[in-house]
Amino acid sequence: MIDELINKTLIKFPSIRNFLYKETWSIPIDIFRILASLLGLVYFASLISEVKTFSINNGLIDHHFFLNNFWWLKINLIQPGLPDNYFYYILGVAELGCLLLLLGIRTRVIPALLFIISTCIQRWNFAVMYVDDSIMHLVFFWLILIPTGRTLNVIDYFNYGNAIFSKWKSTKVPGLALRCFLLNICWIYFFAGITKLTSPLWRDGYALYAILKLPVSYAPDFWNTGHLGFLIFGNYFSIIIEVSLPFLLLYRRNRYLKWLGLLFVLVLNLGIALTLKIPYANIALIASLVLFFRNEIMRLLIKTKNNYELRNIKPLIKSQKVVLVFIITLFFSTPTHVPVLKYISYPTRSVLWMTGIAQNYYLFNWVDRLNYYLDQTIKFTNSTTQHSYIIDINDIIPSTTRHIIWQMRLYNIRWLMVLNKEQLNEHRNDIEKKLKTRICKNIGKTGKVEFITYLHEITPENLDFSKKPVIYGYKFDCI
Repeated sequence: MIDELINKTLIKFPSIRNFLYKETWSIPIDIFRILASLLGLVYFASLISEVKTFSINNGLIDHHFFLNNFWWLKINLIQPGLPDNYFYYILGVAELGCLLLLLGIRTRVIPALLFIISTCIQRWNFAVMYVDDSIMHLVFFWLILIPTGRTLNVIDYFNYGNAIFSKWKSTKVPGLALRCFLLNICWIYFFAGITKLTSPLWRDGYALYAILKLPVSYAPDFWNTGHLGFLIFGNYFSIIIEVSLPFLLLYRRNRYLKWLGLLFVLVLNLGIALTLKIPYANIALIASLVLFFRNEIMRLLIKTKNNYELRNIKPLIKSQKVVLVFIITLFFSTPTHVPVLKYISYPTRSVLWMTGIAQNYYLFNWVDRLNYYLDQTIKFTNSTTQHSYIIDINDIIPSTTRHIIWQMRLYNIRWLMVLNKEQLNEHRNDIEKKLKTRICKNIGKTGKVEFITYLHEITPENLDFSKKPVIYGYKFDCI
C-alpha cells in the first residue's frame, strides 16, 4: 500500500522514480565484482605480509594504548591476547573469500565476510590506517548491497555451458544500489576537489609539489623547483578534474563529455597511483568505470544502439531502503566544517564509524599542516673497531605507507588521531623505544647510534629548503 502511494506520488517526478526503480544490466556489475575480487586478493596479501610488523602483540603498534584511549576500537572481533596465528587465519579466510567472490559463489555473504574482516583489521591497526583501507572496505560494503552474481558465475557456466551467455546478456537487476554507489563515488571526487579550495597551498598552486615531496611519494628526491611549471598546472587541473567528474560521468545528453570523464578518471587516478604509495584506492576507482559505462558495454555485447537500461517498476525491498538510508547518512557525515551542517555531520559520521564505515573525503587538503620533506641519516660507530659508517634508513624502516605513518608520529605529524599532551608523550615514547630496538636489531652489533631527522616544511617561501629545518636527534647505544 505504501509503495503504491509512493508510485502515484512519483508519477509527477519521473527522474526520481527512475532513480529508485529502474533496473540495470547485470553483466557490468559482475565485471566490477570480478575486478574488486582480484584487487581484494592483492590487498589482503599485503595485509598478510604486514602481520609480523603491525598486527601481532609485540609488533610496532601498542594496541593496548589505542584500545584504552579510543573505546570504539574495542568493538572488534580481534581482541588482546589472541595468538599471532589468528591474523593469518582470518586473512587466509579473506583470501579464500575473494576467490569465491571472483567465481560468483555466495556473492552476498562473501562480501559481508570481507567487509567484517577488513574492518576488524583496520580497527586493530588503526594507528596506521589510511585511504586505501577506507576505500577497500567501502567497496566490500557496497558489494553486499549491489545485486551481484546473477551473471559471470562458474555454477551457471558448469550447468549450462556456453549457452548461458545469451541468458546473461539479457539479465537485469534492481538498479537503486548501483546508482547510489555511483553517487558515493562522485561524492568522493567532488568533495575531495571542492575542499581543496580551503587550502592555501592548493589555491597558490604549490600543493602538488608539496605532496610529491612527502615520504608517501615514490620519488620525493626526483621532484624539484625545476618542475614547478608543470606541477602548478597539475595542481589546478586536478581540482578541476575532481570537481567536474560527477557532472561528466553522470551526464547523458553528450556522450563525448562522458568519455572526457573517463579520460579524466584515468589521468587522475593513474597519476596518483604511479607517484604516491596509495594504489588500492585509485585502482578501485578506476575499476568503477565499468559501472559508469555499463550501457556502453552492453551496446558492444548486444550490438545495438538502443539504451538497454530498462524502466521496470518494482517495489523497493528492505536492502534497497537500507541503501537509501546509508547514502543520505554518508552525504551528511562529510561536511564537518560547514557551519550549519557540522552539527549533523558529527553524529552521522560517528554512526558510520561505529558500524565500520570509516570515511573521510578531505583528501590532501591537510597538506598545509603536514607538508614536510623528510631527510634522515643513521650513523653507527662499532664499539670494537671504532669504525663509523652510514646506514640506509630503508634497511631499517621500509618505506611503505604504514611504516611512514607510524614513524611520522614520532614527530607529531598525524593524519587522524587527536591526542592530548600526556597521550602524545606516551605514544611517542613507545615509538621511540621500538624504533631504537629495531635499529639495534637490524645492525646486530654493539656500538653507538646517531639517528638524525631533518624536517623541511614545504611552503611557497621554502620550496628549495633554504630555511633551517626542524631537527630531531637521537643518540643511544646498542648493547
